[in-house]
Amino acid sequence: MNINPDTFLMSDLAQGDTGLPFVVWISTGMLPTDDARIWVSPGNKFVSSQLATVALNPDVRVIEGQISADDLSLLHQWIEINRDIIEGHWTGKIPHSADAIVAIRRVQ
Repeated sequence: MNINPDTFLMSDLAQGDTGLPFVVWISTGMLPTDDARIWVSPGNKFVSSQLATVALNPDVRVIEGQISADDLSLLHQWIEINRDIIEGHWTGKIPHSADAIVAIRRVQ
């Protein structure tokens, strides 16, 4: 199932916001799934053909697209320090993207 969310429903977190060498996109739970998801695009801009979809539960895993093992390891570290924010935004407990973005912590 190829699901590419509308970009206007997602908020991008630039490399400076996350400490990661790629852009991460977060969203409220707009898809018909209970699993929190994020999207990753290489470099510093959105390229839909290069977008990877990553599920957070029950474990961090790529469910569509590709990401290198090294980048996935870094992403996993970042998710763990921000899981409460990502899942809170996904479930609507943090309904506004601006609130989620300012709460995000960088990976070291």
